Amino acid sequence: MRLLFPRFVTYGADYPEKVLLATIKSNGGCPCPFCYCPKDKIEQLGTKADSKRHSKPRQDTRSWQSAVRRAREFIFELTRKITGPTVQRILKPFSWVPTRNAFHKIQAEADSTFNLFEMFTPDVLHEVELGLIKTTFAHLLRLLDATSKQLDALDQRYRRVPAFGRMTIRRFKRNVSEMKQFAARDFEDVMQCILPVMDGLFVDGRHDKYDAIAQDVCFDILTFHAYAKLRLHSTSSIQLLRNSLVSLGKSLRRLEKETRHIVTLELPPEYQSRMRSKSKRAAANATGEPSHRALPDGIVRVGTTDSVSTQLCEVSHRQPKIWYRTRTNRRDVEQQIAANEHRIRVAQQTEERMLAAEAGTRAPATDGRETLPEPEDDPLPDVPPRLHHQIGESTRSPWHLGHLPHLPGVPSNEDPVLKVRFRVFCSASGAYIEKGPRTEAQGSSWPSPTQSRPPTD
Repeated sequence: MRLLFPRFVTYGADYPEKVLLATIKSNGGCPCPFCYCPKDKIEQLGTKADSKRHSKPRQDTRSWQSAVRRAREFIFELTRKITGPTVQRILKPFSWVPTRNAFHKIQAEADSTFNLFEMFTPDVLHEVELGLIKTTFAHLLRLLDATSKQLDALDQRYRRVPAFGRMTIRRFKRNVSEMKQFAARDFEDVMQCILPVMDGLFVDGRHDKYDAIAQDVCFDILTFHAYAKLRLHSTSSIQLLRNSLVSLGKSLRRLEKETRHIVTLELPPEYQSRMRSKSKRAAANATGEPSHRALPDGIVRVGTTDSVSTQLCEVSHRQPKIWYRTRTNRRDVEQQIAANEHRIRVAQQTEERMLAAEAGTRAPATDGRETLPEPEDDPLPDVPPRLHHQIGESTRSPWHLGHLPHLPGVPSNEDPVLKVRFRVFCSASGAYIEKGPRTEAQGSSWPSPTQSRPPTD
């Protein structure tokens, strides 16, 4: 028996899945799955020091494997606590966890140069749209609510924005400030329309300077997002993407510096949502992914983001959400959705079998005529040989009287079905049928229906 080791080119995943696959601590001291950037240094986005740190990516080294092995020995053999100082002294500096990575087997038995961290690709949907754009937009709403109290004006302006294209930017029918049931495409649409909508909302005589700062941040995010989603890149476009990342870091640091003294609170919809879920941890962890700085290098390494984005996979979540709203009673949701999926799958398989059977048993008509189906796969029962004919009992291929189809692959002038139909027509209409062989001058092998019967005495 041979062992098969597949070659993983890319592995698209969101931040929790990347953390699980990389076996590092989520939102730990070094939360980025691409580099060893400390958590307190993430704010230095776009600086030379940040670029220098990012130039040293994570590697699947022997030192990391031996550190995990030593930590596991302390835990399982010496019964030391995972959160104790002995284990944390080994794992905490790089946010490692005492878990053996399954991809180490590929490096040990198949490819010694395999680096599991190179599989991970930057994901615009989770890292930018659901990470950077979502958190920045939520913070701007809190600043707007804490300063000029213009959230209602923001919602009114968004509702006046017309739709663009068929599916590019949809109309904003609900209050945007509530961010209720927002998907990644909704945050993308909101950010694409935010510049004219938020223009002047901070102007109230006391907080006028924040208007230009918010506009700069939104413009830099839009520029970075546009370059990141290009479907064709060159050396110059990659350099523009890096420059936009530098400008974005400066704008975010300026926003943090100028608004750090403003006390921002949860918006009423956020507070109600948190109270309904009773989960403060989920709200605290929704801080976005710190790995969008890896987009330029990731595009150079694996190609444009549209080829490795998880957007196509996330689209499949729409159908279960529709089933949740329309086919469940909001109780035992998993069982009801599974049953509904099973019914649809059985119906689709049945339809596919019927179409395949129809396509396999019916010959294609080359002249546009309707053709007879081929005999069914089920053989007819045995009958005595003295019987003149046998008729099947199946009714799966019915044909209405008067609409007999043509035989497949038979020319129209030699089709016996047409001869039968013509003779029936002649018998019913009283037309005369001449007996005897036909000549070439007479044309087809059957008489013309206009040929009349000779007079009788």
